[in-house]
Amino acid sequence: CLSAFSNSSRYFENSVLGMIVMNLTYKLASLVTHTFLLRKFAFLLSQIDKNN
Repeated sequence: CLSAFSNSSRYFENSVLGMIVMNLTYKLASLVTHTFLLRKFAFLLSQIDKNN
């Protein structure tokens, strides 16, 4: 009984850790994507500015 409990708690810790890692990875990816898009947008705006 005790070993099953320790196994389930370890699985719970792993799943929580996995969720945290997934969350951080997702946030990092979205941050990188947003910065990239913002830079591209700013570049396009500056190009339009030069043409006018």
